[in-house]
Amino acid sequence: MSLIHRVIILNQPTKLSLMGSPRFTPFQWILLVFSLILAIFAFTQVPRDWKVGTLPAGFIVGLTIFCLGMVYVNATELRPPQWWTNFFLYRLNMLPKIYYPHIEEMEIPYPDPDIADEPEREEEGYIEIDMG
Repeated sequence: MSLIHRVIILNQPTKLSLMGSPRFTPFQWILLVFSLILAIFAFTQVPRDWKVGTLPAGFIVGLTIFCLGMVYVNATELRPPQWWTNFFLYRLNMLPKIYYPHIEEMEIPYPDPDIADEPEREEEGYIEIDMG
């Protein structure tokens, strides 16, 4: 009879689900809440008489901000946020792309004092036993 053991995978991030919603990490939930607050703020700041077709412009601005937040949250599933930051900063030429190396003198103590050599042992020959 085989036993089934419950295994906890430690290298997977903790994910939370609220009422059947998709499972996100706490950082992703914070990003979603922040984008929702920013979208509501943008919705309330745009004048109500501004329209795009028949929809209020504030609604479209708020929806766009929240959708961009959702895209960023789902992008963090693929790569970490720092990777995306570096990606866009390099694409927008805000970070240098060419590095000019310069020669630096290095002092390498040889032999390294941290490495201890084993003392050499004398070769031991065969031991002969006189059986006679």
